[in-house]
Amino acid sequence: MDQQNLLASAATSIEGLPTEVLASILVGILVAMLVLLAFGVLMAVSAWITYRKAGRPGWASLIPFYNQAVMLEFTNLPLWWIVLLFVPIVNIVVSIILMRRLAGVFGKGVGFTIGLIFLPFIFWPIIAFGRSTYSNTYPSARPMSDVTKWALIGLTACLLFQTAFTVKIDSFIDSLDEIAQESMESDTSYEGMDDESFGYCITDTTVCYDGEVIPGADPKTFKDLGNGYGVDANHVYDVGYVLEGADPATFVAVNDGGAYDAKDKDSYYYWGEVISEEEALGK
Repeated sequence: MDQQNLLASAATSIEGLPTEVLASILVGILVAMLVLLAFGVLMAVSAWITYRKAGRPGWASLIPFYNQAVMLEFTNLPLWWIVLLFVPIVNIVVSIILMRRLAGVFGKGVGFTIGLIFLPFIFWPIIAFGRSTYSNTYPSARPMSDVTKWALIGLTACLLFQTAFTVKIDSFIDSLDEIAQESMESDTSYEGMDDESFGYCITDTTVCYDGEVIPGADPKTFKDLGNGYGVDANHVYDVGYVLEGADPATFVAVNDGGAYDAKDKDSYYYWGEVISEEEALGK
């Protein structure tokens, strides 16, 4: 379902709601947005003060990626670890270590580290507004060796290539879908399926049922009768198969809810099977 259909469906669903319900929904959305905004402001202020306590500029906490590099620095972790933060699964481990170091440099233990991971909006303000002071007792990070440096360069290049390749593949598939949709909409020879067509579609050269070509069917004379039946100049078809013995000249589908769903000059049919006149007419 595309975006326009989703919006139309949502609008249709909303139209039937009472005014009180709509007002409650809007108030709930507004309250949720305000709460999220408050949490965001609280986290930003807490990070700013925490960085100031660590002797770094507060604004550094607000800049994506750079704030991670600064935190690696004041927790005495290798600066090149920032690359690992972009590696799936590995970034989770690195983030946990980073939170442990952050708690450690402010004199907090493992329990506080767990709080930083799962309840950051509570434990970051505790560091920022509490009495804890910055005291880094961790050993300084060792310089990066050439082997590590080139390994990281190679890993970064692979990740960038993988991302670019994935984006190109996704774009290519989306383009194919758009081309197919546009072709279908612009092809005047195509008869789209309606609610009663049971899967028949007709082009200039073929007749299909549920995506399978019907051998021998004549697209120039073929008609979809409904109830799963179709007819051309030579044959009658039931769900894509030739209905032997049926007369294409007089065959019609019936939609009156009776005991039969089709008939011709000689017979009555129900789900592609010949039934007696007594069964059909209830005699």
